[in-house]
Amino acid sequence: VFRDPWNWVDMAVVAIWAVDASGASFGLNSQFARMVRLARMIRFLKLARAIRGFDGLFIMTASLRGSLSALAWACALLVACQMFLALLMLQVLHLFYFTDDSVPEVDRRDIYVYFGTFTRSLFTMFELTLANYP
Repeated sequence: VFRDPWNWVDMAVVAIWAVDASGASFGLNSQFARMVRLARMIRFLKLARAIRGFDGLFIMTASLRGSLSALAWACALLVACQMFLALLMLQVLHLFYFTDDSVPEVDRRDIYVYFGTFTRSLFTMFELTLANYP
């Protein structure tokens, strides 16, 4: 039943946790016991990696890990494009729309809500990109 030494480690971790959960303090550190148990789990993961059935899973996780840098650059490029378009839209509206007295003031205020400042303009461009325009 308890032939494997790791079973004794598990039992000790549970016993230390029970003492810690009961509120009694015997100077035992339950964090250390959990770390020992975590080391056992890492050993199990090394074993799982050696099994041939996990080759597909390993390939998928490795490809996801490898594509993270491309994803980060794509997000950076998207944000840069949104910032450029937000600044462009802000400047064009300030030059030709907000200063035009022929446009009713109510319409200018409505557009100002979405494109009046850089922050508002950037947020509106973000919403337009994600098709969440109100």
